[in-house]
Amino acid sequence: MDISQQLLFFFSALGVFNGFLLAFFFLARWKKRGAPQLFFGLLLLMLSIRIGKSVFYYFLRDLPKIYLQIGLSACFFIGPFLWLYLRSSIHQQSKPTRTQKLHLALLGLTIISIGSAYPYATFPELWNKYIAQFIYAVWLAYLILATYALWPTLRKVLTTNVSLAHPEKTWLFVWGINLLIAFNYQAALHFKAKVYILGPLIFSFSFYGLGIYLLLNRNQGFAIGRTPNKYGNKRIQADEASPLAQRLQALMEQDQLYRNPKLKLPDLAAQLSISPHQLSQLLNDNLGKSFNTFVNEYRVEAACRQISELEHLSLEGIGFEVGFSSKSTFYATFKKMVGTTPAKYKANQQETAS
Repeated sequence: MDISQQLLFFFSALGVFNGFLLAFFFLARWKKRGAPQLFFGLLLLMLSIRIGKSVFYYFLRDLPKIYLQIGLSACFFIGPFLWLYLRSSIHQQSKPTRTQKLHLALLGLTIISIGSAYPYATFPELWNKYIAQFIYAVWLAYLILATYALWPTLRKVLTTNVSLAHPEKTWLFVWGINLLIAFNYQAALHFKAKVYILGPLIFSFSFYGLGIYLLLNRNQGFAIGRTPNKYGNKRIQADEASPLAQRLQALMEQDQLYRNPKLKLPDLAAQLSISPHQLSQLLNDNLGKSFNTFVNEYRVEAACRQISELEHLSLEGIGFEVGFSSKSTFYATFKKMVGTTPAKYKANQQETAS
């Protein structure tokens, strides 16, 4: 190899080597940091195996077929582990759920069955034409699911001026790296583009970019894993509660999260990148209201606006539109907060307007 090839191999292989080291580090300590660190470690491990196979195959075309099969089999899990990492991190899971374990077991059984029935060494054409296509399709499908899970954060970037929390920036960085690597391999597979080696290079330099970002922001806490409960059982001080309340208000007014009838306290806490316990403290101790009261205030306020402005919608339709799950809940909550029924409120508004 000439000097350019040697440098290419060095930078590509170095990222893979460090990826393996960090993956094992995360996996060895995941119980202290929860399910997000477990899934991130597994994601990093699968990426390192897939990228490592690419590096050696690029420079050693006579690589034994079993390594090609292992690399593609690892690729089968990259999308699922990315999706599980983002979901578990957003929802602050302490450990994998039974459903998640079953999900991964079914995926493992699928790829093992395919590999056992049709080994790469015996059926290379089948793998190159069909099985690889299937694996990349699964990767793409889970990338879409990961994007959907991350959509509230992406929408915040695209449509609002609200600054992102440290964990949200990390989620976007990890998602973006995976998107670039997936696009590179999809291009190499479907368009026969000569960009195969770009995958390892993207992985290596992105890997170090993420490491530098986490190092520079270490004072904001460790972003891979569950967010530790900063306050324990202590009351949140007013100077700390004020910026949290402002972020909460921005989320509710700009993203209109209250319109989701299935919105739960942990979901809202995840959007703020704080623990559910911390959000509960903020609402009860600092804002003086329960989670349900807080959310329903926004729903009723929105309902009042729509009753005044959208005459073509029925009252029941407005209730569902602003996030109430049933007509009875809407009517009871509205009367409790406004002091009159939605129908009387509408009649009063029409009378005032005339």
